[in-house]
Amino acid sequence: MLNDALVVPSSNTEPQQPWTEPSTTLSTEITETIPTEPSSSLETTIVTTTTYRWSNLKTCCYAPLMTRRRLDDDVVDHEDQFTKSIKWSPDGTCLLTCGEDRSLHLYELPHSAYSSSLTSDTTDTDSQATQINPVFSIHEHDTVYDYAWYPYMNSSNPSTCLFATTSKDTPIHLWNAFTGKLAYSYIPWKDPDCLEAAISIQFNNDGSKLYSGFKKNIKIFDLQRPGDDYVEFDTFIKRGRNQSRQNYFPGLPGIVSCIAFDRSRQSGFYAVATYNGNIGLFDEANDDLIDILPYPQSAPLRGITQLQFSPDGSHLFAGYRKSEYIIGWDLRTTTAVETYSLHRPVNSNQRYTFDIDRSGRYLITGGQDGVMLTYDLAITGNTPTPIATQPLTGNDNQRSLNSVQFHPYLDIIAASTGERVFNIPDDDEAPKLEHEHGHERSLTPKLSFSMWR
Repeated sequence: MLNDALVVPSSNTEPQQPWTEPSTTLSTEITETIPTEPSSSLETTIVTTTTYRWSNLKTCCYAPLMTRRRLDDDVVDHEDQFTKSIKWSPDGTCLLTCGEDRSLHLYELPHSAYSSSLTSDTTDTDSQATQINPVFSIHEHDTVYDYAWYPYMNSSNPSTCLFATTSKDTPIHLWNAFTGKLAYSYIPWKDPDCLEAAISIQFNNDGSKLYSGFKKNIKIFDLQRPGDDYVEFDTFIKRGRNQSRQNYFPGLPGIVSCIAFDRSRQSGFYAVATYNGNIGLFDEANDDLIDILPYPQSAPLRGITQLQFSPDGSHLFAGYRKSEYIIGWDLRTTTAVETYSLHRPVNSNQRYTFDIDRSGRYLITGGQDGVMLTYDLAITGNTPTPIATQPLTGNDNQRSLNSVQFHPYLDIIAASTGERVFNIPDDDEAPKLEHEHGHERSLTPKLSFSMWR
């Protein structure tokens, strides 16, 4: 069954095929074992349909928030720490989290979670919730901008267990998801003496290249060639003095905030968004800009923090900062048409991530009120109402539901909570803890994330 087909990495046992680092390049070790299509053994075990109890989700797993760690001269305390986002591995065996303290933590999905979905609405799952701890943690030098799983990651093939990160003032790092060790670095330069940190990263569909977003350009690294060897192209071209406005096609001004590929490969496109609120569709074959999507009609123009294609590649959805709407476009016509405007309560610059289930029917998102909203994308209409709303947070100082993710094939939803807060203690607040610097801190427990089914 499922547990027999998937080999879950463990911190207590060594993998059957231990990772070995080539001395110079990646080609001989990784490319011979990276599949160009998903593993057949994994594909046969994936459940094609899942049933969610939208009105009565229960906690099945949870992870306590990691306590403070010292960062140079700064101290990130339990009170100030929170999980910013979470991402399932493509094979569903691991969950990767990114925290405010510049750390990433990898968790294994416990074996109990692979059991069949609960069928009784009276089952008290909360009382049986399993606490899980990270297999390993990674500490980056500065703020983590983005991270991405290798698209064909499969725990039964250790050489495909990779993920990439980008953080402030550092190269792009490729990590081994079995050991937590740095495998390779990809170095983008702004000029010969100045490194330029990527703001966004994403693997292409066949996993051979790593795309990285910067201000007005994209740099593409060949995964087999670590170092500073890359090709780049501009996403914005300034109009020449003698160039007419009619023949001028500017492109996408601003910082490339996110990159998303159509994993269905039906369209052959990938999407690029900027903090200026622009979205462009590019041809994956030659990286040419094909089209610029129209601005949203039912929401103000804001910086874009997330892009996601529907599983069949027919629609593209975008999430904005300081905007209460997720906008969706239908890409099946010559000109993209805005077809969805999904409400969520967000009024800050923090990144809030949504997700679409593998069937393409349901979209879930969180907001600043700590409530998960579920939209049925089969319901037509520009402003549909959610079919279910459920609070997934309980602490007043942890109300923001900043990231929700469907498991790739199980009926499990992972959710992380937290936001930056600036509390002024009141006299009647209790209990409290005297901080070593003289500040009072609440003893309210926090979670890194929780899993619901």
